[in-house]
Amino acid sequence: MNNDLITAYVDNEISDESLLNRIREQLNNDNSLKFDYNVQSFCKRIVSKKVKKIPAPEYLKSKILSEITPKEISSKKKNNFLLDIFYHPTFSFATAIVIVIAIVLITINRYNFNSVPEIDITNLKPDNMFFQAINNYSAIIKGQLTPQFISDNSKEICNYFSSNGVNYSTIVPEFKEWKLLGAVISEDKGTKLAHHVYVGNNNQIIYVFQVNESYINHFIDLDTELVNYLDSGNCYSKIYNGNLVLFSKIEQNICAVVANDDFNYVKNNFCNLN
Repeated sequence: MNNDLITAYVDNEISDESLLNRIREQLNNDNSLKFDYNVQSFCKRIVSKKVKKIPAPEYLKSKILSEITPKEISSKKKNNFLLDIFYHPTFSFATAIVIVIAIVLITINRYNFNSVPEIDITNLKPDNMFFQAINNYSAIIKGQLTPQFISDNSKEICNYFSSNGVNYSTIVPEFKEWKLLGAVISEDKGTKLAHHVYVGNNNQIIYVFQVNESYINHFIDLDTELVNYLDSGNCYSKIYNGNLVLFSKIEQNICAVVANDDFNYVKNNFCNLN
């Protein structure tokens, strides 16, 4: 969905009911689109209720431009976006301020992708990758879930995935302190997904569940804020039931890691693979 559709929706210019329903659904499910909608709605309310669209007086334009325009670029002012705001005959100075505020808000929203998301584990649904990772780990610890394929060789495990229906490239790194134990393939909505397990020298268990990023919110769910956080190059971690739950993006895959080993060691290994 592009900004023109959001603008048309804000301005009540869309009469197609099916299109309206689709826009409402996407606004409910996509935080970035909802933010754009809120910004445009905010700007429209301010402009329509508080601002009269009259040309700024010449003396005011001259005063403003003399204060903010360096002499060396004054001859090129019509090519400058911010200066064009003041020169446009239908815009007042207050309208320009509203637009500048909107730009600042959009910039702040982009930086918010670096804010650590809050995951409410109690409200996660069974299709959520976070929920499945912690449940699978619990089943492994209890002996209820065991590897379908036993191997300590990363290439053999990757080959096992690709030859048994996993339709995306998998990453199976090897570590000095952990030995590969084996792999499991699960099926969700008819799509096969890759899991593998390590064991430490003191019987620590490190479980990895990975899916291609294109699968997220199609074949398996994951919070949008968490996906944005990972896309920004961050690594997410949380302590749950005494274990470390970690999410990282490795190449094109989203990886969920659950471990009962030293938390810092796990982070240093899985957050620095790219």
